[in-house]
Amino acid sequence: TLTHTRAQVGPATLMLVRTASRFLFGAYTSVPWQSKKPSVDVETGKISLLPDEIGTWIHDENAYLFRLEPGPPIQLPQLRTTVYSARHRFGEGPTFGERGADLSIDLDR
Repeated sequence: TLTHTRAQVGPATLMLVRTASRFLFGAYTSVPWQSKKPSVDVETGKISLLPDEIGTWIHDENAYLFRLEPGPPIQLPQLRTTVYSARHRFGEGPTFGERGADLSIDLDR
């Protein structure tokens, strides 16, 4: 069993995950979560928000993963690149780390 929460923290995004075995961990990005992206109608010039079906990778030098329980809290800095700090995609849970390999929540399972 997995419980997760996404929260807008001002202009930032915070994700908390608690597992059935009582681990508590998560991720932070200073970029507000957005699962829709702007789209411009070429005929009218009207801008609307449409579901981001492909997903957009977010560069954020301030993003990090963390663990709160068990043991003392720790913050895990990004190691290689900040190009793939987080991914925003409609219909998908939060994704953090290069190519989503560090932390990803699948809402369909």
